[in-house]
Amino acid sequence: MLRKIIYAILVFGVLGFGLFTISTFEEQKLIKKCQNQSDTKGGITACIEYHQSLES
Repeated sequence: MLRKIIYAILVFGVLGFGLFTISTFEEQKLIKKCQNQSDTKGGITACIEYHQSLES
């Protein structure tokens, strides 16, 4: 029984870490794309917000 609990925690932990990594990778890709389009912090922030609103 304890072995199954540990296995379930491990599996869900790995899946959670994978989802976190993918979402972080997509966010960094979007930030880099916006940095290429604008040099100012406000422009980058506006670009990110615009692209996030398109995805919603």
